[in-house]
Amino acid sequence: MEPLLQISHLTKNFSDGKEDEYKAVDDVSFELFPGEKLAIIGESGSGKTTVVNMITRLLDSTDGKILLDGEDITHYKRNKMKNIYRKMQMVFQTPTESFDPRCRLGDAVAESLRNAGIPKKEAMEIVKELFKQCGLPENFMKRYPHEVSGGQCQRAAIARAIAIKPRLLILDEATSALDVTVQAEILQLLDALQEERQMSYLFICHDIALVQNFCDRVLVMPTKVPLLLSETIEKIMESEAPLCCPVYEGRRGHPVMIAADWIPKILNYQGEYGLRSFLREPEADVVLEEIPVDDRGIIQAVETDEDCAMAMSGNHGKLPLHSRMSLYLECDEVFFGPGIAQFLSLIDHTGSMQTACKQMHMSYSKGWKIMKTAERELGYPLLITQSGGAEGGFSQLTPKTKDFLNRFLQMEQEMNSHASRLFEKYFGDER
Repeated sequence: MEPLLQISHLTKNFSDGKEDEYKAVDDVSFELFPGEKLAIIGESGSGKTTVVNMITRLLDSTDGKILLDGEDITHYKRNKMKNIYRKMQMVFQTPTESFDPRCRLGDAVAESLRNAGIPKKEAMEIVKELFKQCGLPENFMKRYPHEVSGGQCQRAAIARAIAIKPRLLILDEATSALDVTVQAEILQLLDALQEERQMSYLFICHDIALVQNFCDRVLVMPTKVPLLLSETIEKIMESEAPLCCPVYEGRRGHPVMIAADWIPKILNYQGEYGLRSFLREPEADVVLEEIPVDDRGIIQAVETDEDCAMAMSGNHGKLPLHSRMSLYLECDEVFFGPGIAQFLSLIDHTGSMQTACKQMHMSYSKGWKIMKTAERELGYPLLITQSGGAEGGFSQLTPKTKDFLNRFLQMEQEMNSHASRLFEKYFGDER
């Protein structure tokens, strides 16, 4: 069976507009198959949301490849993504922020259908059925996001996501803002919809207990990050065993892949060394598949630059050589680069500067500071904003800003294309 979603060596660097860069995602690879529910578990700040934002093309990746149903969408822009979004939809963490506060829930759900060419009257009839499927009364179609509870709003968000019958539904911490009872209701709803529609789910979460009865596979990473080779992850993801871990020179290491039906046993285990000793229990040991790898990083935690250098100087394996180029614009100082380009793209997509700040993990005040610096250098405002009031608040790019951003992104794309060809010319034999 061919994978529906294939992620290869995905990497994302953020910049503060100067020379310093922060690596939010480093060489991530995995596959998701048709009809499968896969959970990615990690601590806050591990880059889970950044990964899904790159998959959905809300953010550009620094490196790597994204294939959806065999189609390379890594560098697709908005015009090409319209057709892709018919195959892939996303449910966000905070449901109220994913809706336009000025728009009724029924109209918001119907919008995706109308964008697909369905007449308004027919679209509203479909919305009625979608609300029924998602456990919402018909009269909720006329309510605004702030007039319903968080769970009800999330049900509406799910209705909107499944309206055009996508093959892949991405849920980024989609239940974390809800109480325990509502979480269970939403997961039951998702289970029923998945069985009915045969969708694939990519579930991003930090709570392993939450997904124990929901997902088919769970990939667990330790708090201390091993310096892993991407090939190690790929080998583990190919395993069909209920328990799987890599082995280097006879020593088991991380990451461990666990079938969902084994999670309750792990959570109830009272052994002294937790997961490590559980995997040595006869019940687990007999079904665990050991994957031999030439990767010392599975047994070596990397927390500092010194740790990384030490690991690389040992028998860890050769990391793939690749090129990296970044485009920055300056007048008296650097004021525009990949970071602010992504920031503006997110504002353009979400209609909210606050939401864009959250997705880029920065404070609202820092977002304004970045914006004002760019406006000072360019000599014109970048945004049209409205705060609160009867019509609700919003942020949108000015036509001049959109033009500037598009030219920057086009130049960046052409530059990276030339850089890739030059890299292959001069360093292709070093890979």
